[in-house]
Amino acid sequence: MLEELRQVLRAVALLAPKRQSGGLLVVVWSQAEGHGQKCCCTVVATGGWHKKMSEKNLQAALTDINEGLLPNLLWSVMPDPEEVSRFSNLYGPVKLSLTFQMKDVRISPECQAHVESFLHTFSLVNAAIEVQLIINLSLQKFRKSFRAKFRSKVSLPDQPPAVLDATCVAIPHVCVGGGPWCAGGHAVLGSKVPLSIPLEVMDRGLFGELNAQLVLLLTPCMRQFPNLQTNLCQIQVLFYAPSKIPVIGPSHFFQSLPSHIDGQELGLHSLQWSGFTDPSNCGNIVFTVESEHPSESEERERCLLFEQNLSVFVFLRHSDPFMSHFSEVLSTETLLGHHLEDILQNNRQAVVAAFQNDLRSTLKLQNQRRKNHQKFKSGVRMMLKSTMSIVRSSCSVDFRRACFTRMMVNNSHDLSTSLGESLTRVTSWKFVRNSRCFSAREEDGPGLNGVSRPAM
Repeated sequence: MLEELRQVLRAVALLAPKRQSGGLLVVVWSQAEGHGQKCCCTVVATGGWHKKMSEKNLQAALTDINEGLLPNLLWSVMPDPEEVSRFSNLYGPVKLSLTFQMKDVRISPECQAHVESFLHTFSLVNAAIEVQLIINLSLQKFRKSFRAKFRSKVSLPDQPPAVLDATCVAIPHVCVGGGPWCAGGHAVLGSKVPLSIPLEVMDRGLFGELNAQLVLLLTPCMRQFPNLQTNLCQIQVLFYAPSKIPVIGPSHFFQSLPSHIDGQELGLHSLQWSGFTDPSNCGNIVFTVESEHPSESEERERCLLFEQNLSVFVFLRHSDPFMSHFSEVLSTETLLGHHLEDILQNNRQAVVAAFQNDLRSTLKLQNQRRKNHQKFKSGVRMMLKSTMSIVRSSCSVDFRRACFTRMMVNNSHDLSTSLGESLTRVTSWKFVRNSRCFSAREEDGPGLNGVSRPAM
């Protein structure tokens, strides 16, 4: 089912390259057929999809699809009209509906997990679209929405912009200071890599110009707490076809990537391949960043060290002026996904250089935070030493007692410890409001449309 859904959703997406709003409903349902039942999957696009395409051109494209890669489409079959009506009432009128028949009459738990993962990965870069999955079979009932609370719009060179799901799923719970956490991330445009197509792939029918645009998203956002230390612990790489449909991850290429990355230049102790984050292999390639073993003093300060995750979205762009039929565009994008591994291997040096450059830019602030932290520690030690010298050398018993009372301690040793902790908190938890950040107040009231911020 997943491959058929991937093809149908690719067709729907290619028919609306500049989609910025609306809804996408995926319904798996059953229909009586003779003495048994047949299982169908319907993809419904509503709202802002295809609003600039005439009905004539749309029908011509659908005919092209039916005669090409998707001959098993069912044209006069629809799921429960009430279900579709409820969805269209929320997200706009139905613009397009495609249905295909499935081989099985039920969905296994593994297949359902694959479909959920695929739609989640799709929604990460199509956050302006409400995606909903409904399974309505005789023995299976399931419903799930993929919705972004916070969005970051990224303008991509020579292709329609991407609207990323910038919601941070792991906002730190600890907070000391004068402001809220930023509840989202901020997408940053990375390197653009021209990709040459190897001859053996050309022999399979893939021609034209090809490039990859990197976009980086670091979460949770720490911009409003400039003095806190951060530590990159995980890097996730996600590949998307020109239609912004997830592409199966090129595992062999990325398994060897850590050996080509200069970790010393980046300030990374070790970069380890961890495999895929989801069962459908939708391009979610993960690396674990290993830090050096902390010293005893660094272990005590670990409460002020916050882990961050980096998502690297790789958007592929392909152009070929000799493609005239929609089925050719659809076939070419499928071919691109099948041969992505060979293409990346053929452009290894350029791709590695792009990742090295973008990781360097991303980690520059983290490394600067570490240097600043050492300066703060030195300053705190100096202030603490001077303060304790004044207290210890004072001849006034009342003054010393007032210091102990104010800090709620009983002796000079406890005073030194408490005062050191207070100075560390004051310097580390400095809050600087950033107008581009998603504040905690926004988190409570974005509604269905979410809160958007432009890319940096």
